[in-house]
Amino acid sequence: MLVRLLAPFVATAALAGQQVSEAAEPNQTLATATPIACGVEVLGSLSSLVDVDWYTLTLAGPTDLRLETGPGLAPSIGDTLVSLLDDTGAVLQLQDDGLAAEGWSRLFARGLAAGNYVVAVERGSSAASQGSYVLD
Repeated sequence: MLVRLLAPFVATAALAGQQVSEAAEPNQTLATATPIACGVEVLGSLSSLVDVDWYTLTLAGPTDLRLETGPGLAPSIGDTLVSLLDDTGAVLQLQDDGLAAEGWSRLFARGLAAGNYVVAVERGSSAASQGSYVLD
């Protein structure tokens, strides 16, 4: 887990370190999302053109959050789109770096309040029809 103090009571959190797998499908609603914590790297897979993987994350205090996707186990999905949503499912930020980042996504959200959030990972426009990824 990367936690760096930026200012009093504000931390930078990234998902890294331990590795877990996504929950069984379907996991693309608030009710079925896979719970994760800061400090955990997720190995996920998208199994169809319309599959979206949702993860729930609870922040204990004001946080700057970095989310990145990268290649998972072979075969890799190759291109992702990452969204950060509030606990009602409303989109706060969306990131699709596309080909400039070799298809993988990098999302940085500053000054998030303590609370519950949802991270969604889906296929980017140049992705394979199915494959794996790592969410860090």
